[in-house]
Amino acid sequence: MRQSQALINRLTTARIVPGCAYAYIGPATVSSQINGYSALWPIPAPLAPTAQFDLASLTKVVGTLTVFLQAVDQGLLTPDSALADFLPTMTDHRVTFRHLLTHTSGIAGYIPHRNELPAPALKEALLRLPVTEAFAGWPIYSDTNLLLTGFVLEKLYGAAIHDLITDRVLGPLGLAGATFQPDQAVPTLYDVSTKTNFAGVVHDPKSRILGPHSGSAGLFSDLATLIRFGQWYLGQWAPVAAPVTQTRLQTLWHDWAPRHGHRSLGWDLKTTPHGTPVLFHTGFTGTFMALDRQHQQGLIVLTNRIYPNGHNDRFLINRERIVNTWLAECDRT
Repeated sequence: MRQSQALINRLTTARIVPGCAYAYIGPATVSSQINGYSALWPIPAPLAPTAQFDLASLTKVVGTLTVFLQAVDQGLLTPDSALADFLPTMTDHRVTFRHLLTHTSGIAGYIPHRNELPAPALKEALLRLPVTEAFAGWPIYSDTNLLLTGFVLEKLYGAAIHDLITDRVLGPLGLAGATFQPDQAVPTLYDVSTKTNFAGVVHDPKSRILGPHSGSAGLFSDLATLIRFGQWYLGQWAPVAAPVTQTRLQTLWHDWAPRHGHRSLGWDLKTTPHGTPVLFHTGFTGTFMALDRQHQQGLIVLTNRIYPNGHNDRFLINRERIVNTWLAECDRT
């Protein structure tokens, strides 16, 4: 057993998370495992292989980024196109999609009473956020960047971003276990007063308000579906109707940040101890994915780490240990 696998298994044996579904993708094989429970209250429910996790921010790279890259392939925009050319309320013409997708836009994120606003008011507030002095500096991760990217894609294609992801990414890739309307969702919260589990509705409050117009969260998926997505990214599988070319995907294993801030388009960019670039992204709910194209290795971990009360810092510490251990293992394959 790999050392990283022992650390992943400890997530459930040490009761750091209720349940965990994970997979190792290799050049020719895939190994996966399901541990623990989807819910603990009012009675324990074992985690099923078909359980669909709230991917949270993994929606950004699985869905919104893929639609964006397709638009680039179709000549509708480029990473260095100005956001203001598509969204007139954005008056700072310095901000490009490169800035949005590397989280270097410097766009302010604070909106007063944000979670109390109806969808139209929230969208209008997002469209009018100012650019701060952090522009083009070190990456500062913000949902706003991918929400704005999604708004542009909606204008280009004339449909809600969730519909675009469904029709242009999930459908062509045959990712049947990924959906914005799950029927086997793993709960993210438990309401003690009503003794009910919060499941099947996106946890992120902004995405709940924006509904199908949120490019930052909202997608649910089972493990098998993300394995297939990871294999496509690694070039191990090339469907005829792929939404993006392998040539385009290969460009992601590079630093795209203006000042080399270790960010690709959409993805965080980590390196193995020997310097191999690795795409990495997390989701607030307890999901993460890492893809090493050079060594043809992938790691996918899905948990409901915020169940039952929305807090779990123990997981974050253990996630870092797991990822760093796996990165070192990639160099030894």
